[in-house]
This record gives sequence, structure tokens and C-alpha cells, in this order.
Amino acid sequence: VDAVGLADLGRPETADGLRERLDAVLPAAPRLLSAGLADAHCAPRHPRAMLDAIRRLAPHAQRWVLDADEVALLTGRPCPDAGALREGGRRLFDLGCPLLLLCGGRTEGHAVDFAYDGRDFTEFGADRAPGDGLHGAKAVLTADLLARLARGEAWLPAVEAAKEAVSAALAAPSPLPEARRAAPLAQAWRALSRDPAPITATPPAEGAG
Repeated sequence: VDAVGLADLGRPETADGLRERLDAVLPAAPRLLSAGLADAHCAPRHPRAMLDAIRRLAPHAQRWVLDADEVALLTGRPCPDAGALREGGRRLFDLGCPLLLLCGGRTEGHAVDFAYDGRDFTEFGADRAPGDGLHGAKAVLTADLLARLARGEAWLPAVEAAKEAVSAALAAPSPLPEARRAAPLAQAWRALSRDPAPITATPPAEGAG
């Protein structure tokens, strides 16, 4: 196993089960948690018991990608701007997660992400992409980043490269906006020397349900 991605864990029991097993079963593989705690409308997707389980999992996840809404849910404090996001990062670091990537796409002003290691905030700024209803940029960023960690790239260079790939995809004109999500993922997959084969589908037989 080259890297472990932890996404929507569903139930508190799942998060607690992983907490007990990750260190024993996969001690060397880089781990990356992006739990999807808030939906596209900034509303929480899980009850308080799940948030508590995610907090307990934090020290075992090693690396954590969160947006401002998730930081607010876990700390109980709103994150309307970059200053509040950094303060939230400090509070989450105290839970035991050694490396954090705080995504500021939903904060006010310039779209700035911060990588935090308990001492320094490394800033990754980008022009805010024009809104076209495309959701899921953080999920694509996380997947791209996970592929780079699996390749053996260091944390900060991997974050920078993943950010650039996602920003380039968002800025590219496309008649199919959803295709922008696939571009950085295919790029990261090829970086692992695993070129995805074209997907083909057989049309259903006439009259099939």
C-alpha cells in the first residue's frame, strides 16, 4: 500500500475502528483524511457523535484536508476569513494531527489555502475561479494530493503541485464543466505510471429497461 485515503467514513463506529487499526496494519503508508463533514450548502452532514469520532481519529490520520466549514464544525467557531481559518487550524493541530491543509475557498476575499505543521503556515494563494456551479474541487484536490503522496513526494511540494493542477483545470474553458474534475486526476494517475484506459460503454438493447 503506497498511501491511504480516508473519505466519508459513514458512522462513528467506522472511524473508531480505523483509529485502532491504522497504526498496527499500515504503519508506514502516508495517510490523508478528507471526511466530507459539510455539504455543498455548508450544512453539516453528520451528527455530533461523528464529529467526536473524527476528532479522536485525527492523531492517526497524519494529514488532514479541511475547508472552512469543516473547521468551523470541529472547533465550534465560524471561519469567515483567513485569520479565523488559521486560528481554527491551531485548535485542530492541538487534537494531534501533525499536518493540516486548510482550504479557504469558502472564506471571504482572496482564495487562500494554508498548510500548517504546528509552527508555520505555508500560504498557497490563487485567484478565485468564476463560479459555474461546479462542486467538488476539494475532493479532486485531495485525490490528486493522495496520488502524489503515493508516488513519494514530500508534503509541501505535493500540495503545491496539486493546487496548480486543480487551478489549471478550473481555469480551462470546457463545453463540459464536469470534465474539469477529471483533468487533474488523470494527470496524477499518469504520474504514478498508471495511464487510465478509455472508458467505453455498450448501448442497452432496444427495449431494455
